[in-house]
Amino acid sequence: MGLIKSISVNRSGIYATYWSLSRFELNMESNYSNVTMAGYLTMQHYLDGFAPIMHIDVKWSGADNPITAQAMQAGQGFALALAKLIAPTPPSLTARPNPFEGAVPA
Repeated sequence: MGLIKSISVNRSGIYATYWSLSRFELNMESNYSNVTMAGYLTMQHYLDGFAPIMHIDVKWSGADNPITAQAMQAGQGFALALAKLIAPTPPSLTARPNPFEGAVPA
């Protein structure tokens, strides 16, 4: 499960282009989830076992959380997380821009 999206590594001129879901946390009582995406220079670097060059955490809570207990029981938690990651960010004055908006599933 991965995404293709070129994201600058700390404005260094180096870009991570392949992103793998490396951590998934779900708290059903408090209705939040947190995913960590690991960024690699290329998909081949990931496949060859290189270490990621950066990580990005994305958190969802309340109505924004796409992952429910029912989705987890149906085996859809990871697919819903990746779909939410690439979806357009709704316009909001408080929402942070989604760094994975427009990414392509790999």
